[in-house]
Amino acid sequence: MEKNKVILTGSEGLIGKKVYKHLSKKYEIVKADLKLGLDLTKSKDVKSFFKKNDSCDFLINMHGYNEHVMK
Repeated sequence: MEKNKVILTGSEGLIGKKVYKHLSKKYEIVKADLKLGLDLTKSKDVKSFFKKNDSCDFLINMHGYNEHVMK
């Protein structure tokens, strides 16, 4: 039986890591995070990413723009 595929944005953040650990037992997870090279604030990058990953069944958005962390 083939696992459903889930895109998880913010996969490298505090909560994203926990969600990944839990869901990866049942689903195939496609990680998406700035730490992995995907800048979700750049539409060109987002379009390219989703074009490559158009076969995913679900999207969970854990991405957050934390300006105070960037300083």
